[in-house]
Amino acid sequence: MRLIEGSHCVAGEEPAVELALEEALNNAVFMEPYGGHKLIQVLCRCESGKGVSIVVKDQGQGLILMGFPIP
Repeated sequence: MRLIEGSHCVAGEEPAVELALEEALNNAVFMEPYGGHKLIQVLCRCESGKGVSIVVKDQGQGLILMGFPIP
């Protein structure tokens, strides 16, 4: 979050971005199929005037394959 705050790419929206990141990380940890050990990657790109892109990747198969409905 310090990168995002320091870049000013989403000025005033930092709390919303932080909440979205926390939710994505919680989902990655909660859906742990590997007995408590897996790699979670966070990729972040901030561009002034263009906003922020955050991608959270893990080793899971995804919610669709696990039978969860996608809203």
